[in-house]
Amino acid sequence: EAIPLFRLLVKIGLNILITGPVRSGKTTFLQIWQQEEDPALEGLAVATDPETPWHEIMPDAPLMQLIADGKDLDRLTRSLMRGDNDYILLEEMRDAAAYHLALEITATGTMRSKATVHDGSSENIPYKMAAAVQERYGGNLQSIIAQVFRSFQLVFHFAPEYPDRSRKRLQSIDAYRYDMEKDEVSVHQLCRYDASE
Repeated sequence: EAIPLFRLLVKIGLNILITGPVRSGKTTFLQIWQQEEDPALEGLAVATDPETPWHEIMPDAPLMQLIADGKDLDRLTRSLMRGDNDYILLEEMRDAAAYHLALEITATGTMRSKATVHDGSSENIPYKMAAAVQERYGGNLQSIIAQVFRSFQLVFHFAPEYPDRSRKRLQSIDAYRYDMEKDEVSVHQLCRYDASE
């Protein structure tokens, strides 16, 4: 029943994070979500390894794929910032360079961006990202945390089912909010999987 809702969310063009442990369905969800995007939009996909063959999934879309992380991604960041992409895809964000790039690009007003990150909690991600960025690039920790909350609007949290790990489930959808007047951040759970049904 959620498919029509997801299609509307794609049209709205929010920036989203997709999180969960290894093999929980994050990349599959990203691929399905991305295929609903307007294929005329120009995008940039950055991954640490060539996990998703975007040239096969969306062969007619102007979507450039780069494989880079760490120091390689740091060297490319300035050039990527000058690009005129409609969105960015960041698969398997796992280090300060990837977090920094995500925040730099979304801070310019880029929407429709999507990123996957290994984490077990929507609440933890902004603090994990901010701590890594501050340690590597400096800056005020609270300001970086607020930037994460301003940059991404929704978090889709996935979990494998037990004992059958081949089955995946969307555990929850959470919204990030930043109150500029109060300089406060908050996480609001919009829905959660009901295991009792």
